[in-house]
Amino acid sequence: GEEKHALVGNARKVHDILGLSHYSEQQFVVGKRGIYFRGVRSHPNLTKEGLMARSLEAIGTKLGKFFEHLITLSKGRSTE
Repeated sequence: GEEKHALVGNARKVHDILGLSHYSEQQFVVGKRGIYFRGVRSHPNLTKEGLMARSLEAIGTKLGKFFEHLITLSKGRSTE
């Protein structure tokens, strides 16, 4: 719903403002009076027990698919 849309929008803003590339992990607190930014990790824990894996599962995908995506992105980068 609206709350999820706001969280995604806020996460994208933080990611872009900080100039992060490909992925990051934002932490927010959702309270009665709104959504509050708590922090960001530019290199989140990418294990199956980590928050990133749980977050990916919450949106209907798996950590393995995320790794495939990162590999595809890296293949498109120039090494020059």
